[in-house]
Amino acid sequence: MKKKKSKTNIKTRLIVIGILGILSYVLFWGEYNFYQLYQLNRENSKLKAEILTTERERAALYEEIEKLKNDSNYIEKIAREQYLMGKQDEKIYIVKSGETE
Repeated sequence: MKKKKSKTNIKTRLIVIGILGILSYVLFWGEYNFYQLYQLNRENSKLKAEILTTERERAALYEEIEKLKNDSNYIEKIAREQYLMGKQDEKIYIVKSGETE
């Protein structure tokens, strides 16, 4: 009688050990273990933040394009500041910062 119980007891233990082994492999050493899922979530968060930043930059660039197409005052401001252009008979002074001799 005892031999039957010990054989079924051994089989049950082997099955439990096998299931635990498979679960531990899947959770800790498998292709998508906990650490890899954590890393993927972090990367996903970084990419979402980068997408948001890029969308904001894109919106700002489209806004500037519209200003350049339609706003003559903005075009004049850009021409004066970036290209040192002036109106006719207007003098432009360039002030260099730094040490004077």
